[in-house]
Amino acid sequence: SVMVVSRDNRVEIRRIEPGIETADWIETRTGLRVGDMVIMSGRSALKAGEQVQPKLTPSTASTGY
Repeated sequence: SVMVVSRDNRVEIRRIEPGIETADWIETRTGLRVGDMVIMSGRSALKAGEQVQPKLTPSTASTGY
């Protein structure tokens, strides 16, 4: 599962189905949509439903093309 930021800036836990995995990335088959904000740091201090202020960082995610 992963933590994402909901539309109202609250922590949401989502189950994902991983696909191909390499040393640098993991393909996500289901559970995420284009534009979802995945929480990458500070996860251990967060709980589902907690309000957060997201800080966007550059992404190197593949679009699958």
